[in-house]
Amino acid sequence: MKIRTGVTLAAVVMVGAIAYFLVRTAEDRVTDDMVPRAGQFSIPSDWKPEDNVVRREMFLCMDTTRAPASPGDGTPDGNSP
Repeated sequence: MKIRTGVTLAAVVMVGAIAYFLVRTAEDRVTDDMVPRAGQFSIPSDWKPEDNVVRREMFLCMDTTRAPASPGDGTPDGNSP
């Protein structure tokens, strides 16, 4: 009984460690993809950057829905091409 419990506990710990590293790797891939995209945004001249370091926590709340079109500019998000 003790051996079975030990083996089960070891398997659960191993699966948890593997899942942690898989999630961490996926987060790093997304961060590596998003950092260059974040650099493409134009910042208004009167804004001052507080920090040049982009951390993965900054991308957690990004919304993927498109903004409604502004009348007359012909772009789906209202920005000029």
